[in-house]
Amino acid sequence: KSENTTLTMLKHIGAATHMVGKRVFTETDVTKILTKAPPGCLVLWKSLRSDTRGLPLIKILAEGSDIIPAEFQFVHKSFQEYVFASRLIYEPNFCTDFDVGTFLNDDNNRNTIAIGGSELADVLLRGNKKLNMKIDRHAGIDALLVLCP
Repeated sequence: KSENTTLTMLKHIGAATHMVGKRVFTETDVTKILTKAPPGCLVLWKSLRSDTRGLPLIKILAEGSDIIPAEFQFVHKSFQEYVFASRLIYEPNFCTDFDVGTFLNDDNNRNTIAIGGSELADVLLRGNKKLNMKIDRHAGIDALLVLCP
């Protein structure tokens, strides 16, 4: 159960921060994100924060104080991109205002698209997402080539 809660916690943090273009996120961001996550995620985060072994797949960039919140990032951006792709594939309705065209045209999503591959393509094209398929940037064309080789 703890492994599932850990993965759920990471998916929520990774997806929420990636969607707003944040590589670095704060303790305040995490608290807001995990307050909306399934039960146990915020409790697990707090427990892991006080554990000497640290957080899985997340590194601490700066410890916080009473004035400034701690700062974090995934140890490698590909982990953040993976958990975002995973949420899009396996929990496609977690984001109701997702715009496919905007997603495809954003260079920051290139690795997420490559990681998600054909499973992500299926969700994007058949899911309940806004199908604004206007491809107005080279990134969008590259994304389509990865998704539909």
